[in-house]
Amino acid sequence: MQKKLLISCLSCLLACSVWSQDPVSTQFFNTPLAVNPAYAAEGTSDFQVFANYRQQWFGSSASYNTALASFYGSLLSVEKGSAGNLGIGGMLMTDQSLQGAYKTAYASLNLAYLLSLDDEGNSRLGVGLAGIYGNRRIDFSQLTFISQFSSRGFNASLPTGENALANMSNYFSVGAGILFTHQLDGYLIKVGAGGYHFNTPRQTLVTDVYEEIPTRYTAHGSVKAELSSQLSIDLCAIYQSQVGNSFFSGGAIFGFMPNGLDGGLSIDAGLFYRNTKTISPYLGVQFNKLNAGLSYDVNMDNKGLGLNAMRAWELGVRFGMGGN
Repeated sequence: MQKKLLISCLSCLLACSVWSQDPVSTQFFNTPLAVNPAYAAEGTSDFQVFANYRQQWFGSSASYNTALASFYGSLLSVEKGSAGNLGIGGMLMTDQSLQGAYKTAYASLNLAYLLSLDDEGNSRLGVGLAGIYGNRRIDFSQLTFISQFSSRGFNASLPTGENALANMSNYFSVGAGILFTHQLDGYLIKVGAGGYHFNTPRQTLVTDVYEEIPTRYTAHGSVKAELSSQLSIDLCAIYQSQVGNSFFSGGAIFGFMPNGLDGGLSIDAGLFYRNTKTISPYLGVQFNKLNAGLSYDVNMDNKGLGLNAMRAWELGVRFGMGGN
């Protein structure tokens, strides 16, 4: 009975982990390689570095803490009128819950090419590929079980007999994406779609039981426009689906540039909505090629879940090196 209960609990935890295995970020615009592998060739800088930290369900022992770092850069010229851009990128993600007892991690390597569709290079179409290597681990030394209960209470030094469950196998999966960009007269448009885990890798959960990591699909778009010499707007949206779990998120970020478009300073404020009845205000600042932003998720329907259950905050940082 104890074994069945443990397996049931771990199965539920792993089901949630599959969803968090591929990061779900409010600031999806700051996690490009988790949205579309083709973004590896999109950059207007020689290299761009991204970092995100997200804490979800904080105030609870089951809170999720997710850290993600990524980069991409150009291997070929992206000068005006160039035929195209070959880019390379990589991403690292770690996620933990149950106060660190349950951990997931993966690393990816991306390669993409963006082809110019006109002589000026204003319209481009690109494709990208990603290879992903990941694992999940359970540290049973940080958990307690009914078998460790004695007349004097819980004794964590007693064996649980479940340590074999901690030895889950690593996995390798592949992803791909397509991206279209168009820039003209103060507008920058991006539309794309991507997919991850096309090979649906299997990972050992318990003895002779396997679980497939389902394919995740994304579709996204954004429009950035200069409204005046001191004001810009960035509209962006994403749709994501994985094994029946799907969501849509969209919003707008307004940028105020007190020193003008080329002044190097932008103060940003925005608001996003997710169809899980979640709203997320966003505040950020950009100085030259360094950008930092903070968002806070508030669920508008906390019935039966508690106030802590649906709250999250997220910090994103982006830095561009070289290029335009």
